[in-house]
Amino acid sequence: MINILPLSNSSVSQRIDEMAEDLEKQLISHLQVKQFALQLDESTLRDNEAIVLAYVRFNHDEGHKEAMLFARSLMTDTKGESIFNEVVTYFQQNNIPLKNIIACATDGAPSMTGRYKGFIAHLIKAVPEVFCIHYVIHRQPLVAKKLSAHLHDALTVVIQVVNHIKSNSPETAFFMNYLQGKDSDLISSRSDIVAFLRKLQLYKNNIRRRTFEQFPCLASVSNYLKDDDLALYVEYMENMHKDMQIRFSDLLIMVIPTWVSIPFEVNVADIDISLQEPITELQSDEIIHAKLKGGKYNIGKTNDVATKYPLLWDKAQIYVIAFPTSYLVESGFSRFSTFIKSSQ
Repeated sequence: MINILPLSNSSVSQRIDEMAEDLEKQLISHLQVKQFALQLDESTLRDNEAIVLAYVRFNHDEGHKEAMLFARSLMTDTKGESIFNEVVTYFQQNNIPLKNIIACATDGAPSMTGRYKGFIAHLIKAVPEVFCIHYVIHRQPLVAKKLSAHLHDALTVVIQVVNHIKSNSPETAFFMNYLQGKDSDLISSRSDIVAFLRKLQLYKNNIRRRTFEQFPCLASVSNYLKDDDLALYVEYMENMHKDMQIRFSDLLIMVIPTWVSIPFEVNVADIDISLQEPITELQSDEIIHAKLKGGKYNIGKTNDVATKYPLLWDKAQIYVIAFPTSYLVESGFSRFSTFIKSSQ
């Protein structure tokens, strides 16, 4: 009989620390040789302690891999240069080339996106070709600020309720953030924005004609709606449409190659001649065709493309690896807040 001695609490803690260290080493080894996307944010927790969270997404054997890179305290301030220095220090300590960052997503705070002193400004100086994006989800509240006073009062109540639920239920906040989409990318995000802009035009025209099929609540009180009420709704939609075109201009003007989003439907003769041969081979690949569900998924939904067609992957990876939303850092800060509350 083999006697298994129980581990002490200190031994368990040590084993967990060793496992965490091994996982970090494995992650770092990938980032030393692979290109990846970075998702970054800072937040002030208890006792005015500022924390920087960084997550990465890169291509892996099983497909895209997402992982926390580090959580670091800002010992000086939360200025863009300080945040950048923390990132650079971590990269230098672990021999990760800054040039391996091909995309970076942040919120719209001045410390992140300030034109001259923000984190992004410093990153672009170091990596001029990096693609930077302002979190898609963060732009929506900015658009909502265009509401008229009457509509703003109604929406404020809704926002307060949602924020209350999120702040008092980390699990709910976590669930809502994957609603943002664990596998979301620039292709799906751009499609959603374009679709919503088109719907706004549709809704606006239908409301003008007193056609309320898309608005059951309005339909239930249609007999009481005055022309001034409808004009208010139409004006709001017009303002929202214009503001969204401005706020999301970078995504709207982005030209995503058709072969990236629907590789099996593109006409090879219509694409760059340097890619015609690998695209032809890809379209004849029955295994990848099946993995992409008959061509319904974009080129980044299977790791086989990166392995078998590196030239195509090199051109396509920015569209499928870049983070469009902040779901990882938001869920990370939610967990931090839960831990702090439980330890008090």
